[in-house]
Order: sequence, then C-alpha cells, then structure tokens
Amino acid sequence: MKINKRPLFALSMLMAFFIVFQSCTKTTKKSKSEEQEVQEKGEVDSVDDEVDTEELQEVELVLGERIANEVTVFSEDGKDSLFRLLPGTLISATEEHEGYVIIGLDVQKSNSENNLPIFSSGETLKVDGAKVGTVLSDFPARSYMVNKKLASITGLIKIEAIKPNSIIENYLKAELQGELPPYKMSMFAKTIKAFYMTRNGGFSDYTVFEYYESWIEDPSPSWRLALIFKGNQLYGFVHSRYLQLGQTKDIRLGNGLRLALLVEDEDRDALIQTMKDFVDQVD
Repeated sequence: MKINKRPLFALSMLMAFFIVFQSCTKTTKKSKSEEQEVQEKGEVDSVDDEVDTEELQEVELVLGERIANEVTVFSEDGKDSLFRLLPGTLISATEEHEGYVIIGLDVQKSNSENNLPIFSSGETLKVDGAKVGTVLSDFPARSYMVNKKLASITGLIKIEAIKPNSIIENYLKAELQGELPPYKMSMFAKTIKAFYMTRNGGFSDYTVFEYYESWIEDPSPSWRLALIFKGNQLYGFVHSRYLQLGQTKDIRLGNGLRLALLVEDEDRDALIQTMKDFVDQVD
C-alpha cells in the first residue's frame, strides 16, 4: 500500500533536523502536512514593537493561494476534467508556467483498500467537514495519509483562477506600493500575519520570517520566501519565485533559491556565505 509518510506537526518539533552553521544559523525544511497544520493555526509571532496590534488583529488570514471563482481542475496533461473547486478554497500552487499552474489540496477520504483511494464522479470533496468541491470523473488520489484519512489531489488550472492577492509575492508588493527603501519591519507586518510567516529563531544576528514552497513538486519543501531583517530594517530576502524589491540584484544560492540584498555593509559577504552553505546542506 502506498502511504504518505509525512510527519504529524505535533511530533515534528521533536524530530526536526537542524543544520548549524558557523554563524549559529539553523533552519529546516517543512513537510507538507506540517505546513498545512501551520496554515490552520492562523497565529504569528510578534513582529515589532512599533506595529499597531489592533490593526493587525483586523488583518484577514490568507495563508496561501485561494480559488477566485468556481473552477474546473484538469489532469496535469490537460486532457481530463477531474473536479471542480468552490471560490475561496485554500490550495497549494506551483509557479506559473505559460499561464497555468498545478494546484493541490488535501481532502477528507476514507480508504479500506490496500492501495490509493479512488475518487468517483459526483463525490463531494470536503476539508474539515466543509464542502470545497465536487468530483467530475473517476481518478486516483496522488497520495494518502492513513493516520489523518486525508487524500492529496492535484490538477491543472489557469493562473487567472487564483485570487491575485492570495499569492504572497503579489500581496507583499501591494502592501509596499509607493514605499521606497529602506523598508522598516512594520511595513511587512500585514504580509507576515496574513500568510502566517513563521519566525526562525536560529539566526543570531538577524530576524528572519519564512514562508515555504508548495509541497506539490517537493513533499518536504524549502523556502519560497524568507525576509531577513537587521534591527528594524529589511536587510535582504531569499526567494524561489520572482520578486523585485528596490534596486536589488539576485545572488544565486543554488537549488532554485536566490538572495537579494538591500544593504551594503561589512556583514554582506558573511551572510551570502551562510546562505550558500545552508542551501548546499539542506538538500
């Protein structure tokens, strides 16, 4: 029986694999199931003393890409219509390619067979007991978590079917509209809260908030975006998808990750090397 072995979030803190650098920097990849558990919490660490906490309490939690209007999801080769999703459904999505993205989500599914469960035409798709869509034709799950009775399903849609501001890079750019460097930490507070960017305490000289890549192409994804603050100022950011802030040039770290620095000082080279070491070792 093919079983997804992604760890429970409650145990992941005891089992996490840490990589320690000379600069006392450490971080880990986040598994798919752990990522989704984090999304459901809707909590965020303190950002900065200057942030208006009442304003932050009113920030709507986005967490990740969401469906804009009811949409048909096709097989990854685009030949078969598999299921429909309702507006507002939370999904994971790959980066756009020629106007299309592969999306995925975990839905409730009982399975008594010794293989992957099959979804049948007309079946209701549910997440946490709520309907999120309907199956259009029979197809097998991509993977299955026996302990949670959750099946992973994926498919192809046009990028236009996703709410633009549920894409973290778009949301961040909208929040910084009209702002120029230097960027203060408080300018990123809404993005950090809306997407549950978690604070990585392993960096001794920097405050780092991180957001992980989709699990679709890697079941144990690394960073999609990491904001690096020195004091109350954005020092730089690591990203796997296109993002331009200020007049920065990307420094390639490997494995699809790039580092952009907004500050030129004596710590620049040390941070670049730390990030390169991390990328080399994490994969």
